Amino acid sequence: MVAALLSAILTLLKVGAWWFTGSAAMLAAALDSLSDVLVSGMNALIIRAAGQPADEGHPFGHGKLEHLAGVFQALLIAAVGGLAACQGWERLQGDEELKHSWLGASVALLSIVAALGIALYLRRSARKLRSPALDTDAAHYTSDWMINAGVLAAFIGEMLLDTPWLDALVAGVVSLFILRTALRVFVDSAQALMDRRLTKAEFLEIHGAMKAFESRIHGYHDLLTRRSGQDCFLQLHVEMDADASLRHSHDLADEIRAAIEAALPGAQVIIHLDPWPENTARDPHTTQAVSPMS
Repeated sequence: MVAALLSAILTLLKVGAWWFTGSAAMLAAALDSLSDVLVSGMNALIIRAAGQPADEGHPFGHGKLEHLAGVFQALLIAAVGGLAACQGWERLQGDEELKHSWLGASVALLSIVAALGIALYLRRSARKLRSPALDTDAAHYTSDWMINAGVLAAFIGEMLLDTPWLDALVAGVVSLFILRTALRVFVDSAQALMDRRLTKAEFLEIHGAMKAFESRIHGYHDLLTRRSGQDCFLQLHVEMDADASLRHSHDLADEIRAAIEAALPGAQVIIHLDPWPENTARDPHTTQAVSPMS
C-alpha cells in the first residue's frame, strides 16, 4: 500500500508535467507509474489472500495466488508498454518543441530518487515476508530509475542541444524497458506455477543443514523442491541404519526436519526413511548418496 500510494503521487506529478511540457517520454513514464499503482495495489490484496492458512480445499495453502497474479500483472505491464510505444511513435511524426523543460527535468529527477527509495523498501519487505510478489514489484521499481533517467536526459538534451527527436527516442526506449519487465515477470511467474525448483542459494542452505548429520546418517538422495508463494516444499530420502529402532529413526528425522526448517523459514519438509543397507547382497548404495546440485 505504501508503494501504491507513492506511485499514485508520482503518476499525478508526471501527468501534470506531461500536460505542461508535451513530452511523450514523460507520458510514457507516467503510464509506467500508473502500472506501478495497479500492480502494487493488486499485490496488497493478493499477499493477504495468499497468506491465508491451508484449508480442506487447499491443503498446501494459497501461495500460488502470488504467481498467478504475476501472470496477470505481466499482461497489464505489457499493455502499458504498448501504449507508451504508440505515444513515442506519434511524437516522432511531429516536430513540436518541448515546453517548460525545467519542470519536466525536476519531476524526472524527483522520480529517480523516489523509485530507488521504493525499490529498497520493497526489497527489504520481500526478504522479511519471503514474498515473490513483493520481490517482483521491487524489481520493477529498480528498473524505473533508468526510465526516469532517460526522461531526464530527454529534457536536458532539449534545453542544451535543441533535439526534439530525443524525446520520441526516449519514449520508445521506455516502452522497451516496460515490455522487458513484463516479459521477465511473466516468465518468472509461469516458471513458479510449473513448480520450479528452489534457487542454488537455498540448495546450499539445505546441504549445509544436512552436513551436521553426516556422522549419524548414511546419506540422502532424491531431493525434490518447489515454491508456492511465501512457502517452499521439499522432500528427500534419508538413509539410516537398518538396525536402528523405529523410535530412534523417527526422532532423528524430526531433528533433520527442524534443522532444514530453521535454515529455510517457511519450508515444509517431508522425509522418507531408507534402511541402510537394505540387503547387503544386492544393495545399490555402496557409497554415501548425496543429492546432486544440478
